[in-house]
Amino acid sequence: MPRHAARTGSLTPGKDADVILRALGTGLLESRDRVAAAVGVPLDGTWRPQPKTA
Repeated sequence: MPRHAARTGSLTPGKDADVILRALGTGLLESRDRVAAAVGVPLDGTWRPQPKTA
């Protein structure tokens, strides 16, 4: 058994890392989408900040 397998419990640590990174990326995008929807900011690049009025 390769040394990395004993540490990670897996024979394919690169593949496992790829799956984990994809899941993290998906979770990040879903979170971003929820926040944008909650504050009403479109994610298509059309939003422009409005200056504060005094």
